[in-house]
Amino acid sequence: MELIYKYIIVFFLQFLYNLLRIQEIRLTYENKVLKLMLNTILMNLIVLASTYYSLSMLLGGNWLVGVVYILGAVLGKWVGMRSSTNYRKIILDKIKDKN
Repeated sequence: MELIYKYIIVFFLQFLYNLLRIQEIRLTYENKVLKLMLNTILMNLIVLASTYYSLSMLLGGNWLVGVVYILGAVLGKWVGMRSSTNYRKIILDKIKDKN
């Protein structure tokens, strides 16, 4: 049962990390420095925890944690991309409207 909790922790941390990576790009583009710095601190704490849990299990011979790690990362990236604003499209639409 403890192993399942560790899988959930690794999945959640990777999911959250990738959401924050998308957020980092948006905050950089919007030039919101304070929020960006706080986001970066949180990202680093999450990646440390995720690495700790996943590597400790991986070095113990548990290869399934790699699958959980990747699934969390992919799902987090997908949700982040689906929920973020597409600034490139907005800018291109404004340029087209002017012409």
